[in-house]
Amino acid sequence: GELEAHDLSTLATGIEWRLSNGQGSTENTAFFTIEQADSLTVQLIATTGGICFDTTEQIEVFHETPVLTVSQEPSCTVEGGTTVSIETPLENFVEMTGDDYDEPGTFHPGMKNGEYQVKAISPDGCVAQVEVFVSPVQELFIHLAQYFFEIDMGQEVQLEAFANQLGVTYAWSPAADLDDASAVDPVAKPLISTYFAVAVTNVRGCVKYDTAKVVVHIDREKGIYVPNTFTPDDSGHNDFFRLRNANPGLTKINLFKVFDRWGEVVFEAHECQPETSTCAWDGDFRGQKAEMGMYVWMAELEFLDGVTKALSGTVELIR
Repeated sequence: GELEAHDLSTLATGIEWRLSNGQGSTENTAFFTIEQADSLTVQLIATTGGICFDTTEQIEVFHETPVLTVSQEPSCTVEGGTTVSIETPLENFVEMTGDDYDEPGTFHPGMKNGEYQVKAISPDGCVAQVEVFVSPVQELFIHLAQYFFEIDMGQEVQLEAFANQLGVTYAWSPAADLDDASAVDPVAKPLISTYFAVAVTNVRGCVKYDTAKVVVHIDREKGIYVPNTFTPDDSGHNDFFRLRNANPGLTKINLFKVFDRWGEVVFEAHECQPETSTCAWDGDFRGQKAEMGMYVWMAELEFLDGVTKALSGTVELIR
């Protein structure tokens, strides 16, 4: 604090101020800075012609200026505002004021952005005041690049989220159908229609959610073609009898058999992939070229979801 001392003596030709903390001055009006709470004796010595002098003294008590600390905690939404908390000894009276705001206490939630004054008054009447600027809340917002997808089982789509802040983390679910559930743009390959939710968290722990829907169409015959004739003549065209596949949901052929007219198995394959040589009949039987004519075939197909489907039909061998 500060002490301002005034000399009111008359006829004095010289004065001297003496404080018990060691400070002093010879000015008629003197100013002293008091660094800490204390009880000081202020002495004034007035002299006339350097011969006559008179002395007076007074005790001045200086109290501590209240200690005041202000902190701010923004909420996660603009509507929620910012919580202003004030720390000061309990005996002090505290109030916070601003445009259209005047409330006592040390806890002030939901404060909108703007300039405020925080004041603490001790029981001795000492005042501490600080200016506080509450910044606008930087609310987290997210959106998705696409909210609706339609695919066939076995196909995949890429999800993607966007946030208006840096340093955010992503958590997609269900994670089992994603290549990376923590990526901003994971690849999804669900076996059934699925809602994919994303939780985006910023550095302050605020979370926003959004959802995309992936509709999965399941058609176990789409894209699967079995020819009804083949010509194993080494021409390079239609030399093999095999199942043609463009269905992304088909994973393998568990069983593929071809029978002649008497029911004898002329070709058999197990656990093979469509469009491969192990899953194709070349028209031979027991090392000899099989006879021309009609043959019966059957196949068991397995799909990504574990479901199997049996197919059968006839094929004509032409030479």
